[in-house]
Amino acid sequence: MQDQELYDYFLREMDYLRMRAKSFADDYPDVAKELRLSEVKSSDPHVELLLQSFAYLSANVRRDMATQANHLPNQVLGVLYPHLIKPIPSMFVVQADVVSKEAKFDGVKVLDKGREFYVDIHSSKKGLLRCKMTTSTKTTLRPFDVSDVSFSSIRDVGYDASKMDNDSVSNAVRKAHTALKLEVTNLDDKPTAEFGPESLRFYINGEKNRPHSAYHLYDLIANDCINIIVKNRSDSEASQYQLLNKNAISWVGFDEEDAVLPFNKGSHSAYRILQEYFLFPEKYLFFDLTGIDGSKLGKKFDIYFLLSTLPNQNVRPNADSFSLNAIPLINLYPQRLNSIRLDEEDHEYRLMGDFKHHAYCEVHSLSEVQVIPKEGEPKRAQPYAGIEGDLLHENECFYSTRTEISGLKSVPGTEMYISIHQKAQEYEKTADDVISIKAKCTNRRLPESLRVGDSLALVGPGPISRAKVLTKPTMHMSPSLNNDKPWRLMSNLVLNTSSLEKEGIEILKSILLTYSNENEKSHFSQVDSITDVQCRRIVKHIGKDQWRGLCKGMEVVLEIDIEKFNGTSLHLFGSVLNRFFGLYANVNSFTQFKLILKQKKEVFRSWPPLAGEQILL
Repeated sequence: MQDQELYDYFLREMDYLRMRAKSFADDYPDVAKELRLSEVKSSDPHVELLLQSFAYLSANVRRDMATQANHLPNQVLGVLYPHLIKPIPSMFVVQADVVSKEAKFDGVKVLDKGREFYVDIHSSKKGLLRCKMTTSTKTTLRPFDVSDVSFSSIRDVGYDASKMDNDSVSNAVRKAHTALKLEVTNLDDKPTAEFGPESLRFYINGEKNRPHSAYHLYDLIANDCINIIVKNRSDSEASQYQLLNKNAISWVGFDEEDAVLPFNKGSHSAYRILQEYFLFPEKYLFFDLTGIDGSKLGKKFDIYFLLSTLPNQNVRPNADSFSLNAIPLINLYPQRLNSIRLDEEDHEYRLMGDFKHHAYCEVHSLSEVQVIPKEGEPKRAQPYAGIEGDLLHENECFYSTRTEISGLKSVPGTEMYISIHQKAQEYEKTADDVISIKAKCTNRRLPESLRVGDSLALVGPGPISRAKVLTKPTMHMSPSLNNDKPWRLMSNLVLNTSSLEKEGIEILKSILLTYSNENEKSHFSQVDSITDVQCRRIVKHIGKDQWRGLCKGMEVVLEIDIEKFNGTSLHLFGSVLNRFFGLYANVNSFTQFKLILKQKKEVFRSWPPLAGEQILL
């Protein structure tokens, strides 16, 4: 762990000193005998104290040297891509409780992005500790529930494909081998149509104790779904059914409004997509089913995903496999930090969000900094490297921050320091001024103790009051500040100047490994499964109208060794890379991405051309 960096340096220094002591004892036995030095712990406590003290000081020096060596890339990344050198908070998915008495639904309700949930976690040392989370996306809530999920034969769907007017749909139903059936129930007394079920957002949760089963279900819907049938469960309403094209399924998580991790608006979205895929792949297991006619739905209705292939026998979905009213949360919340009094001696000050519980409150980023003088109006300090020329004023002050790894086992994560910059003649006047700061904080590793099924409470009024945890929280991760990773991250600033045509697989693997978790073996296996990258220039029409003209682009073909791939879903991996390459495209250009399986030498999936985030065809 990076929080043990100082400890690791200390052990290296001690090993070096003991090794040198042994060599010294061999060369000068008389002196070494008097000092009682050896390659193991010294029997003289005074000598051991000197060795450990010197090793501790040397370890601090080495860590500071490593920090200074990475000062440039860390500062550049802090301005251009601050999210890459920030701690990664815990993230997980919850399901809103729409059944409890506190739930109030008089129509469609929306839970906005940034709404706060909390839970009190008991600590043997500190007692009850409040853990806070915020919603990362805007979510529409309805009093609906998935009561059961199962595989069903086409015969059980209950419709005669030969009587269907639409030949293409009729053919699609005939081609289906089985269906994935979702039973949905309206838990409210009001008619289903009042809750606007024209678009329903589902979360693929998989099977209990088998989290990877969610990706098998993802593959079935993403790869093998031909069409969707929505029908009422009641016999009296048997005539009310709807046929939807597979394009009614829209996968969620790639757009900026769905971003979980905070990021600079000027940053390249391609980095965020990769980072979130490797650190929180569950966010991509949401999909919207659109085009439903709510006026035709009763209190209970079934959704059939018609599949072109038979599912794997190991996939056994149940009522918990799909969830409605699911919300991704992140352990990142607004907090006013402890005030700081300026003086003439210190050039920087440590920031603390909660002095009493500092080990459970980590400053992630600053939202607003104000310098409050003893007399006069408060002055808002601007980021030193982020200010624009036309905003400069004579009375304006600036701030800069520095982040370092805590190094303390009792305080996992990072520490942030702030410096205030003003004109030289202003420093005497600002002595005893107070800094007031609004920030975003994390609870460090506290959320990791949450379990699936734990209940969280919503802060403030809303259509629901509680939610339950659906997925295990991800680990809190500290940024890599003192190794070679800042330089590797900085090298990605030249993303569009690097050519996939020439450097191909090497540069792609380097980029992917940079954003993966080096401690996660499945991440390495996914990157290692890439065996070849081929690029060729192509020309396509823009849009559906032939008169719009032609546009030059790049076709990217990726070959995958499926035997090496392990972790999530190959289709999801390809979808993420498709968006990444789309954002990789130059101005007035596009990319078209294809996945080929090495073993079969056939195209696994081909995605429509992309220019940035826009589909061209």
